[in-house]
Amino acid sequence: MGFAHRIRREAKAAMLACPVAFFCACGPQRPVQTGVPADSSSLGGVSTVLPGAPAVFGVEAAGPDTVEVSWAEGSHVGDIIIVASPGTRVGAGDTLAVGTDSVAMMDLELAEMSLSLAEARSDASPADSALLAEVALAAARCSVLEASSRIALLSPFEGEVRSVSSSSAGQPSEGRPGAEIVVQGQSLVSLVPPPSSVMLRWPESAGELRLVEERDGTGIYSGEAPEGAFTFPGSFSLPRRAVLDSGLSSLVVLAGGDSIRIEPVCSDGDLVTALGPIPGGAAVRVWTGP
Repeated sequence: MGFAHRIRREAKAAMLACPVAFFCACGPQRPVQTGVPADSSSLGGVSTVLPGAPAVFGVEAAGPDTVEVSWAEGSHVGDIIIVASPGTRVGAGDTLAVGTDSVAMMDLELAEMSLSLAEARSDASPADSALLAEVALAAARCSVLEASSRIALLSPFEGEVRSVSSSSAGQPSEGRPGAEIVVQGQSLVSLVPPPSSVMLRWPESAGELRLVEERDGTGIYSGEAPEGAFTFPGSFSLPRRAVLDSGLSSLVVLAGGDSIRIEPVCSDGDLVTALGPIPGGAAVRVWTGP
């Protein structure tokens, strides 16, 4: 018993003193599979991949865009007078209709009552300078409230007026479109994503194109683009595991360790198409573990 106990104690001491030697003495181990993609290379034990071809979008001509113009949210507009009639052309900032704020009109009515009382007191004592000053102050307040009670509905774009709505007799308009304008003076194109892709966000600009809106799953851009195929300038594709999400931002890590912020555009299976200032020929690290 004493001899066997001494052997175990000496073996334990050897393992603590030299764990590498003890590990080697236990025999060869089976290799661990890292799951490195076939199209990537290994750099110092880190899996890397070169950016690939981006997603290709279809290009179609977009019809004229109809824009709804509404009164300010929460406004109770009454007594609307239509200025621009359907079929007329308007520029940005032109007045489409003029109405009155129903809430401001209530304040105006109270101010006019105060003015009438002040004038009555002043008529009874025409030599009282204090009453004359009260009349002047009440009149000025009425003028300010009357001006602020009028609300103009302005056109945000150049275009052709399709319709302008007004409230029916005695019914104020609230939260509904006041006018519809067919936008003109700009060329509109529709970018159609690949059938199997999922859009993450539409870039605000694409070369000479500028994003107008997203409509029925397509991106409507202002500008000229040849019909057919389109790729966002400077875009590329990467495996999903190469993209790190940090809050509202996304980034990739180059083979040398530098991090680059990118803008994901769409995903298709395991690939993500993105925009970003990745140097030409630079490899990107890919996380191959779980």
